[in-house]
Amino acid sequence: MKKRTILFLLLAISMMGVGAVGSIYYYQQAHKAMRTSVSKEYTMKQQEHLDLYLAGNARYSVQTTSGNQVKLNSDTYTTSKVSVDWQGQKNDTGEEVTVKADWQRNDQPFLILANMDYHSDITISIPDTVKNVTLHLGNGQYSYIGDMKTSNLAIKADKNAHFSLGNINSETIDVTSQDGSVIAYGDVAAKEMTITSAAGTVDLSDLAVQQLTVTSTSGSVNLNDLRGSINVQTESGDISLNDGRGTVTLNSRSGNISLNGDDFPEKLQATTDNGDITGYLEDVQNISIKAAAEVGDVSLFQEDRTSYTNGSAKHQMELQTKLGDIQLDGYTAD
Repeated sequence: MKKRTILFLLLAISMMGVGAVGSIYYYQQAHKAMRTSVSKEYTMKQQEHLDLYLAGNARYSVQTTSGNQVKLNSDTYTTSKVSVDWQGQKNDTGEEVTVKADWQRNDQPFLILANMDYHSDITISIPDTVKNVTLHLGNGQYSYIGDMKTSNLAIKADKNAHFSLGNINSETIDVTSQDGSVIAYGDVAAKEMTITSAAGTVDLSDLAVQQLTVTSTSGSVNLNDLRGSINVQTESGDISLNDGRGTVTLNSRSGNISLNGDDFPEKLQATTDNGDITGYLEDVQNISIKAAAEVGDVSLFQEDRTSYTNGSAKHQMELQTKLGDIQLDGYTAD
């Protein structure tokens, strides 16, 4: 740790007994003494394809910006050791940039008590003129991908790599995840979005995707306020839908399916081989429901029945389970 930082902290602590103004002054001086700024640049020769490899235990934030350079910026406030390895070069498909940022936390007690030791995300900015972007997230990575505009975005997440998407405009988004969480929310627009998860939770909210396909081997899939053509399949995992518009197909080999909200798809098909289908629908109007359970009970709006029709029936639901119960509740006008 820098001797200057220790001095400022000790002065700040000693000044607490004298007056707040002096203490704040030396606290701020210690804060400034801990600041470390890192910046890197790589100029791209072409704008067709970029592979961006992210590794290390730092957190990354990836975005697009104008220009023809891939840039790294970070303001870190820490007494810990921070190292950044950066390399850019051509590859078979275009160009690639590899980043490895590591930091080792300083766990000295008085720094923790003073809330002084922290670091910011490593911000990576790539040119918004690059047509095809592939992000490779290393083992144990935590990343935010947002404020991005490109033609085709691909994300390949290694083991235990977690990431979230927000404010993205791309014709296609292709996600492959090993066992980390995938979160997408708010102003994510694409003609086609495909998510393949081996094991991990997938949470999707407020997306404007024309065609969405989610395939999960082992993990839950949560959908909230989506619109478009939606197809979700899980081998072993629950599926939940809270409000949706368009055409929705939900299928699970072994898992429960829950349906909630007051905004219903024009067509919904929910099928599970081994699991229950449950939910609460608010303000039920203009809906047709057909339900079937090979081994299990079926209850629609507090009555034992396998079908229900209300109004014009422009919203159609088909529910089926081989082994499990089907129970939908909610408010109906009849």
